[in-house]
Amino acid sequence: VPGRNGMFLATVTENGRTRATWRRGARARSGIEVTPLPGETVTAEALAPRVEEWSAFHETDTLPLTIMAAAPMPPQPTPGA
Repeated sequence: VPGRNGMFLATVTENGRTRATWRRGARARSGIEVTPLPGETVTAEALAPRVEEWSAFHETDTLPLTIMAAAPMPPQPTPGA
């Protein structure tokens, strides 16, 4: 998923399918913010073990996890239009 300045956003994948993007919050202790892609659903319960692994790897306390609102689905073209 393209981000800004030619960088890619960090993604949440499940079984090879990209479900969401994530980032650390703007403030030091604000935690991890996850934004589902249009039409996808993610839960904090499913992601909690991965956040704990990430925090352990970076030798930090486990950060709070926030699921942001998903972007709306883009309009689909009407067949024959």
